Parts: sequence; C-alpha cells; structure tokens
Amino acid sequence: MDLDTHLTMEFATNTHAPILMRILTFCFGADDINVTSPERVKGPYYGVLTDSVLSMFHYFRDGDYDMRKLNEEIRYSYQQDEQFWWEITGLTETDQDDFEFGNQAAAIFVWQEQYCSGALSMRLEPEEYHPEMQKLLIYKYIWLPLFPEETLPGYQPPACGYLPHFDRLLAESNSRKHDWIRRIKK
Repeated sequence: MDLDTHLTMEFATNTHAPILMRILTFCFGADDINVTSPERVKGPYYGVLTDSVLSMFHYFRDGDYDMRKLNEEIRYSYQQDEQFWWEITGLTETDQDDFEFGNQAAAIFVWQEQYCSGALSMRLEPEEYHPEMQKLLIYKYIWLPLFPEETLPGYQPPACGYLPHFDRLLAESNSRKHDWIRRIKK
C-alpha cells in the first residue's frame, strides 16, 4: 500500500493524523503542561516545552508509536492546505476545540517565543490563534527533536511572525488585549 492510500484510510477515521494528534494532546495541551496561569510557568516557556518533549521521548521508547509512520504523517500534513490545519484543532476555523485545554495556546506561546520581544503574554484569546503557529510548534518541538537529521520538505519557519489576521485584531476597539502582537519583531 502506498503512503497516500495508507494515510487517506487513516484520515477517514475522523482523526487527521492519529499519532501526531496523540503527541499534540499528550505533550502540548495546556492542561498537561500547566500553562493556564503566569504563576505556573517557571522560567521561559521553552523550558516547559523541553520538559514536555523529554516526556514524549520517554513515552516513545516505552510506548506503541511507530516512528516511521509519525514521520510520514508529519510530511503528509505539511503538504495539506490551510483548512486541514484548522481541522487539526477543531472542525473549522470558526468551530475550534476548547482553546484553554487544547494545544492552540501552546502554539501561540511558541509563536511568541519565536517572534516577540519581551516576556510572554499569558493573556491569550482564541482569535489570536492561526494554523501557522501549529506548524511552527510541530516543526520545532516534534520534527526537529525526533528527526534531527532530516529536512521537512516544503517548510521553513516564517521569517516574520506578523500574520494577516493580526491587523483585524489590532483594529478592534479593545485591542489592548492583544498587546503581545505589537511586540512581534517585523
């Protein structure tokens, strides 16, 4: 069976990438890494994610993950359109899974670390999330640690972290709630 047939069959089970989704939930759900309040994050968020990745490595060694299949799922995912990436965290762009306990918050924190100056903002809003953030999280904290000798075809982290939907957020009357976006290095 070729890769496309294999992955198409698996993706038809209502889970986009079964192994990848288990890792995202296990390692990067806000409930699992305790990032629901600033008091719970000791030091840079990178350290929290590093601990999570180390836990993931232990889980891989003792678990039932197929590294070759995970590699294929990630490669397949990065060839998909934006709708696919929205569906990783919900049904559609407007119907997202629970933001506070999903991995969207972790993806925003990774985005802030990559592109913002100053301390991380713990005041996050669901509308700040974008699938590009999820791509960066997977690339930095799953692909690079697990497959350090391989390149991910067709993906490079963006040179600039300013996304088009940020203009709309900053134009809102109460745009102070999106202050971290103003600190993005352009």
